[in-house]
Amino acid sequence: MIRDDLRRQEVELRQQLLSLRREIKAKSVGPNASGYMAFLLWRDLAARLQQEREDAETQQQELRVMANRQAMYISALRDILTKKIGDPIISPFTIEPVAPFSKYIQQLETSFHQTDEVFRADYKHEADKRFYVRSRLVLPSSLSEANSVMWQLGQQHFRDSQDYMGYDIDDPKRTIVTNFRDTNVLETGETFQLSRWCIVRQFVQDDHIVNTWKCISEGGGIFSGIKVDERGWCRLYSSEDVMEPGTVVEMCVHRVPIHTGNPTPQESIVDTFHNLLQKISQETLVNLVANLESVVLEKALTNIS
Repeated sequence: MIRDDLRRQEVELRQQLLSLRREIKAKSVGPNASGYMAFLLWRDLAARLQQEREDAETQQQELRVMANRQAMYISALRDILTKKIGDPIISPFTIEPVAPFSKYIQQLETSFHQTDEVFRADYKHEADKRFYVRSRLVLPSSLSEANSVMWQLGQQHFRDSQDYMGYDIDDPKRTIVTNFRDTNVLETGETFQLSRWCIVRQFVQDDHIVNTWKCISEGGGIFSGIKVDERGWCRLYSSEDVMEPGTVVEMCVHRVPIHTGNPTPQESIVDTFHNLLQKISQETLVNLVANLESVVLEKALTNIS
């Protein structure tokens, strides 16, 4: 909304600038004076628009941070109330999941048992081109704290998505079932909708924690009829490196296209869609890691003080 207002103001100011130029020309002002006055007007306009945009972006960032912290605070309160009451608190915005989710949750159980194999493998063959290089970072926090913060940030990411819908399941503390949409813009300026179903399940072991997920992404617009099946693994465990203590977080993603109808989409279109998903996932991961490191560092500094 703020950016729309800024664009509208920019159009109005441009129109005012054109009117002033016409008036100056009508009064037969010399070319040098006219050019200088136009330069001053343009400079003032640019400075004003730049300042307004910076103010709007700063305000948006502050609101985003406040919303994320508020969501984490509410989640913590829900956990406290759940422990005191004894029964889980059911959100009024959740509904019963549809049948396919039971099958997907079973697939996540299978994915969990493949975790060690996934992180040991070396994906360099053509048949493995849909596997992506593993991501790894070390957080300066305990295993339980890092996992708790990461789980809450993941939930908040889903809730912030367009047309978010959560689904009630029998084990909400370690399972997320949701669907939502993303609106994306191509380099050509064309927009398209991306519908996504995501199921995330957590497996807590004695010395590590594994989060596995499955997402079905379906394109719209020029990507209509194209679906992609994504499976992911996130493994957390305590670092044994004395020079880099904390919690190690490793991730790996496997993504393949699904052909659901005729005619089969052109391979170039499928590859473009696939690359867009990779870009979106990378941006999401960068934001998640940045927020994760920020929250963990803030907690660490609070404990020190």
